[in-house]
Amino acid sequence: MALNNIWVIAANAALLGTGMIDHSVVFMNDLWVKMHEQGQTAAAEQVYRGAIHLCAVTEGPPCKIRPKLLNNLGSLYLQQGRYAEARQYLEPAVAELRLQDRPLDLASSVANLASVFRDSGHPAEAEAGFAESLTIRETILGPDHPRTLAIVERLADVLKSEEKWELSEALFRRALKVMQAEGRRWEAMAIQNKLGLILAAEGKAKEARAMYLSALSMAESLSDSYQKEIGAVLSNLAVLLQSQRDYRSAQPLILRAIAIDEREYPAGHAQTARDLSRAGIGAAALHHYDQADAFLQRAADIAGDDLEAGVINATLAGVCLRRHDTTAAIRHYEKAARLLTTAWGPSDKRLLQVLEPYAAALRAREDYANAARIDAAATRIQVALALH
Repeated sequence: MALNNIWVIAANAALLGTGMIDHSVVFMNDLWVKMHEQGQTAAAEQVYRGAIHLCAVTEGPPCKIRPKLLNNLGSLYLQQGRYAEARQYLEPAVAELRLQDRPLDLASSVANLASVFRDSGHPAEAEAGFAESLTIRETILGPDHPRTLAIVERLADVLKSEEKWELSEALFRRALKVMQAEGRRWEAMAIQNKLGLILAAEGKAKEARAMYLSALSMAESLSDSYQKEIGAVLSNLAVLLQSQRDYRSAQPLILRAIAIDEREYPAGHAQTARDLSRAGIGAAALHHYDQADAFLQRAADIAGDDLEAGVINATLAGVCLRRHDTTAAIRHYEKAARLLTTAWGPSDKRLLQVLEPYAAALRAREDYANAARIDAAATRIQVALALH
């Protein structure tokens, strides 16, 4: 249906009175759902704006569906990463629903607003929103209802991002128990992978390893459509083994992950760069420096000019020193120092891990002027640390 016809419907509804308004708004809401399912997001946005406008200009009782319209348009903006606009519609949706006896609708809008906070870098507000939504759904739907468990996982993810490991672990284990009981293997595998990360962060390496192995076994029992998930588990397990200095066991796993990355992701994907970097670290630990150099160089080429590229270049510089290629090491240290200073700030103590070997490499090449400049930057950081 053409958009101008929708506005004709809206105008006629306004002339016919409130009852027709409500029916027209419901019709426009249903039309939006169909448009959204078909990927017609721009048209869907205009339909919703029209419906919300129709509610606003109509005399008489307010449209009962208005909070739903606000919620759905806010959700559309959330999916598009338009967070300020999403809040513009979700916040009034929540405010209006708090005045009505529609607790499940309130729980949905609060959860959507919490997702906006999560995705826009406000984890504390996201945590509060997901916790409120969870309380409502637990009370009305019960603790094991699928809609309740969906919020359990979202809250657990936020807590994980805040490094509230014990709280996050407890929620994920609660969800995992239900998934396993119901035979929902894909969901159980995904939760086990996240639990592995949490257990590793808590220093529970043995439990983390068992959790990853269980996730890997489950993932490999699923169809070939789950290759990305298998790759993620392989990569995470390899990182855990590397942290335990078990590089020989880790390296075959990360090479399998890279093979999956190259099949499943577009060329130059960030996941491929991360796994190449991990393979480079493993190869260097096993004294396979030529392999390490090749893996890390490929990772650096993909990463570009960001924080991750800075870390990769710092690692690559260390490998070059092991290969007695001081010129290449200096080049990579220079890039690493520049990128990491931009990412972390010039006073971050982590920069010392780059600046000190960088200055030593410059002195080895008898470039004393630049070595003194880098030493001075390192000294400024050390003085700042001492003063604090």
